[in-house]
Amino acid sequence: IHLTMKFGITWWGNSWMNALHDADFTNRIPRGKSYANTGKVYDIDIKDNRITSKVQGRYSDYYNTEIEFNCFADNEKKIILDTINNSDILLSSLLNHELPIELYEQLSKKGIQVFPNSVDDFSSDCTCPDYAYICKHIAALIHMMVHEVDKNPFQVFKIQGCDLIEMLEYENNDNITDISELFNHEDIVCDDVSVADYSTI
Repeated sequence: IHLTMKFGITWWGNSWMNALHDADFTNRIPRGKSYANTGKVYDIDIKDNRITSKVQGRYSDYYNTEIEFNCFADNEKKIILDTINNSDILLSSLLNHELPIELYEQLSKKGIQVFPNSVDDFSSDCTCPDYAYICKHIAALIHMMVHEVDKNPFQVFKIQGCDLIEMLEYENNDNITDISELFNHEDIVCDDVSVADYSTI
């Protein structure tokens, strides 16, 4: 027996889901909800800007699925840092492991695309025979990604190569006065853009 899961119950999760719905011109994403709700998505792994899983299939025991998101460019990360540094409220919230909606609003005004809004912003792959760019197995994985964002909104930035929370945990934040100090421990390369290492939450 699987309890019915709800997706997009937070502002960040709902915005992430809506953005991906807008990118799904074939309207396949809703078809994956029942798969996600019935425990057919498992072995989920988030590493760098990729999320992978196995999804039970009709003609196979499972299909391997993968979604890879674009990373923030260097200049975009600089804008993110400057935005946070210039706001005591944002900096204080981040140091308390809170992700305020105001960060999204300020970044949007500066032209930073926080959420994917087209198929050019991510790539997907599934071993099923469906020809669609977003098959129902990928759609199921998307729902599970939204579930992860609901649990931890920092995933929105983390999956795009900007892992704020790991940087916060790396440092003893009692002595941090500038958010750029958190970006001095970068050791992962994501599409040739260096970002901080992190483990799956």
